[in-house]
Amino acid sequence: MNKGNKRIRCCMFVVLCMAIFIYSGNDAYASDGSGGWRSTYDTGMMIFNFIILVILFIKFAKNPLKDFLENRRLEIAREIRRIEDEKKEWLKKIKSAKNDLDESEVRFKKIKQRMVDQGEKKKMELIDSAKKQSEAMIDKARQKIENNIVRAKNTLRSELVDAAMELAVKNLPNEINEKDKDKFIDQYLSSVTEK
Repeated sequence: MNKGNKRIRCCMFVVLCMAIFIYSGNDAYASDGSGGWRSTYDTGMMIFNFIILVILFIKFAKNPLKDFLENRRLEIAREIRRIEDEKKEWLKKIKSAKNDLDESEVRFKKIKQRMVDQGEKKKMELIDSAKKQSEAMIDKARQKIENNIVRAKNTLRSELVDAAMELAVKNLPNEINEKDKDKFIDQYLSSVTEK
C-alpha cells in the first residue's frame, strides 16, 4: 500500500463518518414532520457538498499544507540542531570551567603550601634571631655582672688596703719598738745598696 492510497482511504473514512453523523441527526433536526424524499435529498446534498469540499481541500490545500508542514518540520529540525549545538557549546564551556576550577584549586593548594612553608621558615628565622638576641643579652649581662664584680672586688681591695693602712698607721707606731726600727732601717739600707 503506497502513501497515496492510504490518504485516499483515510479521507473516505472521514467523509463516511461525517455522513453518518449528519444523517443520523437528520430526524432530530426535522421539526415539520414531513418526512419524504426532501429530507433524504437534503442529506444527500449535504454529504455531496461535504465530499466536494474535502476533494477541493485535498486538491488545492494539500500541497500548501504539505509544504507548510514540511517547512515547519525543517524549521523545528534546524531549531533542534541549533539548540543541540548550543548545548554542546555550553557543555564544552562547563567542562572548561570545571577544568579551570580544578586547576585553580591545585594552584591555590600550591600557593597555600608555599605560604605555609614561607611562614614556617620565617618563624624559624625569628626564633633563631630571638635566641641569638637573648644569648647576646645574656652574655652582655654576664659581662656587666663580671665587670661589676671585678670593680666591686677592686673597690673592696682598695678599701681593705686603705683600712689596713689606716689601722697600721694607727697601731703600728704603738707596736714598733726601737729594735724593729733598727731592723727596718737595716733592711732599707741593704735594699738600696744592692740596687
